Amino acid sequence: EDAINEALKFDPDNALAKIETARKLIYNPAIAGGDLEEGIKILNEVIKGNPQIERSYILLGLAYEWSQEKDKAVSIYKSVLDINPLNAEAKFYYDELVSAK
Repeated sequence: EDAINEALKFDPDNALAKIETARKLIYNPAIAGGDLEEGIKILNEVIKGNPQIERSYILLGLAYEWSQEKDKAVSIYKSVLDINPLNAEAKFYYDELVSAK
């Protein structure tokens, strides 16, 4: 956590540090400092400025799934597959959601 904060102090636009911050917000419960909506906001900002970073899409898709926004999650996973059709993680989550419909 200190390393992430230090990285953002030196470069507030550090996409990888922002992704890690969002990951912590998404995975942690509110009582432990988690905030799903804030994590989604950060990831959308990262994607807007760095659309090539696939990891941000995966985390955003998971966040949308957990917030019960399945259609948005499907769209996000599809975006990853448009960037990289070989992304196994995106394919897994995409197929899982589409087959559940």
